[in-house]
Amino acid sequence: MGREPSTQDGSRLDCSERGCRARFQGTYAKGSLARHRRLKHGSYQHEEGREYVCEEPGCSKSYKRQDARLKHYRKAHRHLASGPALSRTKYRSM
Repeated sequence: MGREPSTQDGSRLDCSERGCRARFQGTYAKGSLARHRRLKHGSYQHEEGREYVCEEPGCSKSYKRQDARLKHYRKAHRHLASGPALSRTKYRSM
C-alpha cells in the first residue's frame, strides 16, 4: 500500500493512497481512516458477500457496512430499525 498517514495540525489525517483525496478529522479520525483504507483500498473491497442490502420491498439500496444500512433504516424505513440510536456522549465518561 502507500505511505503512512500524514497528520496536519494534529487532528486531520489524509489518506496516503495515490490519487485518493479522503480526509478525516476529529476524535475518530484514526479509526475512520483505518476503516476507509480497509474498505476502499484493502482486500476487503474484493471479497464477495460483504454487502448489506435493504430488506424493504422495492428499495434497491445496498451498503458495504451494516451500520450504514441501519442509518438508512432509521431515516427511510423506521419499522426495520432495531431501536433508537445511542448518543456517543453517553459513553464518553466510561
